[in-house]
Amino acid sequence: MKKYSLSFLLWMFCLAVSMVACKKSHNDPAPNGPAMHPVINSISPDHGPKNTAVVIAGNNFGSNAASVKVFFNGVQGSVQSVSESSITAIVPAKAYKGKVTVTVDTATAVGPVFTYEVTAVVTTLAGGNRIGGHADGVGTSAKLYGPVGIAVDKVGNVYVGDVQAYCIRKITPEGTVTTLSGNPTNQGFADGTAAGALFATPRDLAIDTVGNILYIAEWYTNRVRGIKLDALQDVSAVSTYAGGSSGGFKDGPKGTALFHAPNAIAVDVAGNLYVIDEENFRVRKVLPDGSVSTLAGKGISGSADGAVGTSTIGDWPGAGVAVDANGVVYFSDKTSYTTVRKITSGTATTIAGKDGTYIGFSGIALDKSGNIIVADNVRNCILSINANGDVAIIAGSPTEEGLVDGTSDKARFATPEDVAIDKQGNIYVSDTGNNAIRKISFE
Repeated sequence: MKKYSLSFLLWMFCLAVSMVACKKSHNDPAPNGPAMHPVINSISPDHGPKNTAVVIAGNNFGSNAASVKVFFNGVQGSVQSVSESSITAIVPAKAYKGKVTVTVDTATAVGPVFTYEVTAVVTTLAGGNRIGGHADGVGTSAKLYGPVGIAVDKVGNVYVGDVQAYCIRKITPEGTVTTLSGNPTNQGFADGTAAGALFATPRDLAIDTVGNILYIAEWYTNRVRGIKLDALQDVSAVSTYAGGSSGGFKDGPKGTALFHAPNAIAVDVAGNLYVIDEENFRVRKVLPDGSVSTLAGKGISGSADGAVGTSTIGDWPGAGVAVDANGVVYFSDKTSYTTVRKITSGTATTIAGKDGTYIGFSGIALDKSGNIIVADNVRNCILSINANGDVAIIAGSPTEEGLVDGTSDKARFATPEDVAIDKQGNIYVSDTGNNAIRKISFE
């Protein structure tokens, strides 16, 4: 028998052990190694508002809820339960449309798209006394009296034309109400400092894109006026931009043009003003130098579309006007029934309302998507009109008025006259019948 040395036998033993170990490492998973990669097969439902419970079906989710995270379009939801093949998660607020993602420990799976349904929620920012009055204060402790025109600046301050109190009010994002200008016991006309100026029926407001000047369409005094927000103590803080005490119709340079009951106003990015001149049945344009021209209408009430000089504009004391970044002017109009119309290159066309379904289109504003947001002061609703002219209710009830906060279906308004939109997309409503300013936020 062949004999081997002890060292050779030890070498052979070590070689055998290493081969076994190598074979095991290549073929057998480690008992405490990482879990299999998660897989998403489906989600149900694939749409819904915040707090919707979504069941995610798939594989390799494990059973430890603490190690699982679910995201809807990148916004983390809350995990309710986990099994190897199923996860139940709650949709977070403001998730919007996007894919569902599941993370188990450090492994991630991407699933189908979840379509988030936005919920409108209505709250009362200030006022709310049906009798009305004038009192500064915070939230519902403040009193307004006939708020109509409304505008919001780039930092979220809301400005209101408080018609029956003859004042311009300012409301901070927190709801603190102060009197910016005017005297609640003295209706009249006076330019000057903000503290000393007088107003009569300040019907509508607009603020320039910089946030320096608040423009006012003053129905009773037949003027377009402005307040320099950065110089309220200046002797010329409140001044007249166009029009005069004698109502009439006249285009021309500053100091000569005349209006008759201007009741709605908007400003474009270049500082041009657009005014609904109610008793003249026209849409007027005021340039930064104060000169005035007619944009549409020929001085008679009607609803005929067409170019300047042939189109007709209806008579509506609560009408609204807005202008987009391309200079297209939109306005609400009432003759025998209410329409929303637009003016492009001097030609007026009707967008919505031809069938007479809507009878209370009043103040309007444009959202970031180009939808027209409308206060319907007869049906007590806030509406949205898309590019196709389709009308949808954002909040309120066409059959019931009141002062009720809550989700869009439960909220109630009373004769809402005007709307404004901040840079976050929140809608502010002058709820005239409730002497309140309401806020619609979206979740």
